[in-house]
Amino acid sequence: MDPILVTGSHGYIGTHLRRHMEPLPVATCDLKEGQDYRQLTGGRYSVVIHLAAFVSVIESFEKAPEYYRNNAVGVQDFLTNNEIGKLVFVSTGGAMYGNKHLAREEDAAYRHCLSPYARSKFLAEAIIRNDKTPHVILRLANVFGGDDLVRGEAAVHAHFANDNPIVLYGGRQTRDFIQVSEVCHVIWKAAFSDIIGTYNIGSGIETQIGDLATDFSTRRNVPLVVKEARSGEVDYISLDCSKARNAGLL
Repeated sequence: MDPILVTGSHGYIGTHLRRHMEPLPVATCDLKEGQDYRQLTGGRYSVVIHLAAFVSVIESFEKAPEYYRNNAVGVQDFLTNNEIGKLVFVSTGGAMYGNKHLAREEDAAYRHCLSPYARSKFLAEAIIRNDKTPHVILRLANVFGGDDLVRGEAAVHAHFANDNPIVLYGGRQTRDFIQVSEVCHVIWKAAFSDIIGTYNIGSGIETQIGDLATDFSTRRNVPLVVKEARSGEVDYISLDCSKARNAGLL
């Protein structure tokens, strides 16, 4: 059997996924280890779980070309230069629908992508669908929980649990949240089953960010500082995950 490869293996989800997959023999690739997935060539993998990506909505406005090269063009190069039995691509469900209550998979559109990050993921999905590699695309809601110490990208739960003071941008926005442990279970099912296609992975429940921040501030007894909402972030989003539930992913 060809090896299993996890790219972005030392990021937030990747770190939890590696623990979840023990003791399976898993090859890893991560910039934190000095390995760029785009440089992998001539490999044969039974399954690739692709987590490697630049993921900051705010940073993507400052480094848009880098986001497109890494998150989209890099995927094309990787698929061309390696032989892959099945690809599990971790995408975003919180950024490519725009403002939408219970967004369905078919609601995604380039015009709804409000940031270069969202657009890079949308383009990557298009590249994957046009490739011959069997694949599962997982559009994740906002992931939280587990070990926040390995989380480098922005995440409200991690910030609210550790920052002093807590800084809230806007506050009326709503988000769909899902536990990282559940995400790992979903990735496992997607990788080692005959499931293919594109699926929303979330809770379907909208939580107001301001309420969450106030709760953390009260429980931790730390001040809450409110600033203006940042551009590029949606005002409200929740995911319709009925397709994933019907497929047995959730």
